[in-house]
Amino acid sequence: MGVIKKHDPAYAGGTNAQAAAEWIASKVAGTDRTTIVDASSIANQIAVAVSEKSVTKTLDSGKKITLESGYWLFVTNSNSTQNAVDNAGTSPIFAVVGGDALTITPKTGTPTVNKTIKNDQTDKYGKVADSQVGQDVEYELAGTVASNIATYSTYSYTFTDKLSAGIELTRINDVKVAIDGTDVTAKATIGYADNTLTVAFDNLFAAKGGINANSKVTVAYKAKLTSAAVIGGAGNSNTVALTYSNNPNTDSKGTSTSSAARDYAFKLHLVKSDKATNQKLAGAKFTIQATGADGAESNDRYVQADGTLGSDAHEFETGADGTFDVAGLDAGTYTVTEVAAPSAAGSPDAAYKPLSSTFTFTIAPEYNADTQALTNLGLTVAGNANAIAGLDTSDNNTLDADNGSAANAADGVVNVTVANEKAIKLPLTGEQGIALVMGVGLVIVAVSAVSLSRRRREED
Repeated sequence: MGVIKKHDPAYAGGTNAQAAAEWIASKVAGTDRTTIVDASSIANQIAVAVSEKSVTKTLDSGKKITLESGYWLFVTNSNSTQNAVDNAGTSPIFAVVGGDALTITPKTGTPTVNKTIKNDQTDKYGKVADSQVGQDVEYELAGTVASNIATYSTYSYTFTDKLSAGIELTRINDVKVAIDGTDVTAKATIGYADNTLTVAFDNLFAAKGGINANSKVTVAYKAKLTSAAVIGGAGNSNTVALTYSNNPNTDSKGTSTSSAARDYAFKLHLVKSDKATNQKLAGAKFTIQATGADGAESNDRYVQADGTLGSDAHEFETGADGTFDVAGLDAGTYTVTEVAAPSAAGSPDAAYKPLSSTFTFTIAPEYNADTQALTNLGLTVAGNANAIAGLDTSDNNTLDADNGSAANAADGVVNVTVANEKAIKLPLTGEQGIALVMGVGLVIVAVSAVSLSRRRREED
């Protein structure tokens, strides 16, 4: 009766249940089966006071139970919500039991969280994107609160965002937190350890006034793919979950269903071969420039040995097997220049002609928006007839790609074959050699002319 006496010192009903029920009915409003009571309301104060001291009955969801007629308080057992997933306790429900059957519907709701990644091609946030190794990528976490948050006096709220092994946070100082658009970064406890980002509030109400059932908490940060990133396959996933207060007037906490966003990267496998024999050629050198990248900031930069982009042109060289690989590429278009043709081993009088022009290759992935899975990996090659999309295993003096060899989505690999043709060296070449041959020819003609003239004079 302490709560009643606090609000009505003249109350004379003592511990009489009927008198208390009559007082509650006359003084307490907004306690029907749908109204959410405030934490400071008389109804909630009474609920807190009696919930642990009254005779209790346990109701299981969806099952009928017979109760004695009277004024009953319905609350959620804290044992059923502690560490629960997507399960929260109800705000107090006061109801008169007796006569007709009564259905009690919990007045609660569970928070949700959604994680998205910014696509550098569309500049929009979604569930899946692709990136270059080393490129800063923007992520956003968006969490809701319980629909009955008004009943809570304090509200604990924590994002736990687990980054996969191939993703790392760029700078913890760049993490930004907002509630309903208001920056509350300084009010949050932000940590980063073991590739896990945490953003926590011991009491969300202390971070901003006016929080209600429609409030949203957002976290924005940047991360990047590293050399440990998964290429193709299932991509690189970041998964976040919320931990929050889930039972009014208790310290029970639960978690939400997690939400993930994925970032993909790809690998180029380039093969250098003799166009006539399909022999694989070592020593060819190439530069690769991002000329049609997803993000404008990447355009005209050169691919480096580790897959990152830089301002200086890195030269890739085919090895003894005639190939080289570079992993960590974004979707988009790249321009390839052959800066040095291979030599013809064992044939000092023959050399390979370098490609007459550059060529481009374009990586075009497709994703399932719901599952975030990489469903197809497209590759096109253009600009030079001696560069094709795919692998050529035939030996028929042509450059023909094997069916289905252009790309492998499971491995995230695109295959490009570049062929060279031999240029046979003549024994005498160049301007001096040509002049010598022509000079000899003129001498022969001159000698022949002199000889012919002499014979004619003798005949005369």
